[in-house]
Amino acid sequence: MVQSREKTIRETELKVKDYGLLKKSMEEWSCKLESKERELEGWVEKFELRNKQVESKFEELNLIHNRANEYLNEVEVQVNHFDSLRKLMQERQKHLDSEALEHSHGLEMKERQLEKQAKELELKQKQFDLMIQERQKELDSQEKLLQEQGKELELKQNNLI
Repeated sequence: MVQSREKTIRETELKVKDYGLLKKSMEEWSCKLESKERELEGWVEKFELRNKQVESKFEELNLIHNRANEYLNEVEVQVNHFDSLRKLMQERQKHLDSEALEHSHGLEMKERQLEKQAKELELKQKQFDLMIQERQKELDSQEKLLQEQGKELELKQNNLI
């Protein structure tokens, strides 16, 4: 019995010692676990901070995206406006070209008319010059005739005197 008791005491002491070691081991594991929890909490805080930063960047990117879309829309409106202006300018240029062509044809016709009138005037001038020359010849011949008649009258008058 004593042996059994000693055995029981030894077993109990071993169990207490085992329990102490187990308790110490549990405390170490508990410390390690708490340390890991704090580390994990730090990681969670870092993750949440990163998440907030990412969300902030995402919102910033959304704003930039929206502004870029607005700029693109403005550019598209301006491109459409410039296209309209370009088309309008082309139409005006065509109109001006057609007007210039009409004026050019009109000017060519007027130029031909003026050339024709100039030729007619030149012809009339030549005809008039010819008439003047003929008339001058007639007048010269009449003057000569009158002079001759005047000389004849003078001679007759001198003969009568």
